[in-house]
Amino acid sequence: MHERYLVWGAVVSALALGVNIRLSIIHFIISAASTAMIVHVMLVDKKLDATLRAIDVLRGIRPYASVLVLVCVALYFWDALGWRIPAFRRGAVKTATAPSLSLGPEPEEA
Repeated sequence: MHERYLVWGAVVSALALGVNIRLSIIHFIISAASTAMIVHVMLVDKKLDATLRAIDVLRGIRPYASVLVLVCVALYFWDALGWRIPAFRRGAVKTATAPSLSLGPEPEEA
């Protein structure tokens, strides 16, 4: 994945900062991965002697970082869709009758 696409993932995940702690942690992980990829590209462009070790470390981390980002995206979707799809809900499914939005009289119960 190109680093410019991961930046937008970090921006979109910033929307989840106020939702809960788990999504906030996911945001910081995606932001750190995005920053590391951008730093890697910037270091490769210059290739100074002092940065060769950092380039090697970032190149070695890249496969693990991609798996970590995929796990974060899966957790993000699990949390986002888990409330909407009954099969993914945690705990017992509660059925409650929602109040009617009609302006007519309420139906009589027998």
